[in-house]
Amino acid sequence: MTRRVSRMHFVLRQTAHGLFAGCIAVLLLLCVRSSSGQQIGSQPDGQDSIRVGLILDPLESSPEEGAALLNGSRMALEEASGIDGLNGQPISLVVRSMEGAWGSGSKQVASLAFDDRVVAILGTLSGRSAHLAEQVVTKAGVVFASTWTSDHTLSRINIPWFFSCMPDGVAQARALAGKISEGRPTGSPRIATVRDEAYDSRLAEQAFTSVAPGRGLEITARIGASGYPSQSDGEAGGAASSATSGSGPNTPSTAAAVEILVQGLRLAKPDVVVAFLNADGAGHLIERMEAEGMHPDLYGPMWLATDGFIKEARGRTGGTFVVVPGHWLTRAGAELDRKYETLFGVAAPAVAAYTYDCTLAVTTAIRSAGGRRSDIRDALSRTNFPDAATGALTFDQAGRRVGRVSVESVHDLQILRAGRAGR
Repeated sequence: MTRRVSRMHFVLRQTAHGLFAGCIAVLLLLCVRSSSGQQIGSQPDGQDSIRVGLILDPLESSPEEGAALLNGSRMALEEASGIDGLNGQPISLVVRSMEGAWGSGSKQVASLAFDDRVVAILGTLSGRSAHLAEQVVTKAGVVFASTWTSDHTLSRINIPWFFSCMPDGVAQARALAGKISEGRPTGSPRIATVRDEAYDSRLAEQAFTSVAPGRGLEITARIGASGYPSQSDGEAGGAASSATSGSGPNTPSTAAAVEILVQGLRLAKPDVVVAFLNADGAGHLIERMEAEGMHPDLYGPMWLATDGFIKEARGRTGGTFVVVPGHWLTRAGAELDRKYETLFGVAAPAVAAYTYDCTLAVTTAIRSAGGRRSDIRDALSRTNFPDAATGALTFDQAGRRVGRVSVESVHDLQILRAGRAGR
């Protein structure tokens, strides 16, 4: 694949192992030599380069998501840097992989901030690792821009160095509750929530149950699938108990766990199910509900908006609605899809699109601030991209992304995506 040569180069630093690391290595071009702590790319690493850190989490992300995150960041950096880099300086992307106990994320953030002297950090962390990382970036005075996590607790203490580039769990919960209540007669439908044991799933379900009453909705059943192997949530540390797969919160779907959910739904007899599962688990749940003759409307967060899940959902009897990735609704998103497919053979996954926009926002702030860390934070807080690929991108005082969050039927998504060019 032929690509334009820019003055950007990439650095891959230690701790990337196994399948996830292999995926990263392939993405950083098979023809380029790489090893722990050495550069990857055609430019020598100089002290005058502008360094941006990227944190990858193989425990919270599948290899496919890690690949998409890296791809989105690379695309944006190449576009932002152009031939002359930023302000005449080349960009170094320093990539670190977080593995091991819950403290490893904060250690990698500290290494990026103090050893690699990056001017900003991108990536996705959740759980206690993310909260520890917030403390590190506050001490270091370096921006951390989260590209792909719905953990709404990260903005709770209003750390001025933290920014979230995707709608958090509360914003998605409000959108889901609004869609459920939309056009319904007086009185709440019977609503059941189902979830696995992943950290993000638990937080997202808690957010939904907290905002639903404000929309006049009553949760009649909350069903957990204890049969799902628990992903480490940062409270106890340790790695996942089995291999990861799927999308969103990365807990493997198992037939036994889905059966627990189906049994609970059989008893609850809901009109509406709100599913906080990974895409594989939600797809299997659809199959089992159809087999059982249960046809409630099904709602889910953005991580269910994958081509595989949507294809599965289109065949079911009941309605299925998901929080829509912003780039599925914009002209800029259609253009990003075309570029991404040219480079990687598929349309841009949501994680790539949000990482792309987040990276552009950060590099624009770097350019505006002349590379000075404290000024980058102030510049990023003033971000106003009305035509970003994922929709208008701005932040509130707590660093949360603000703006419209859409929930649509899976049957309408193909029409919406096809109509983006006219927007």
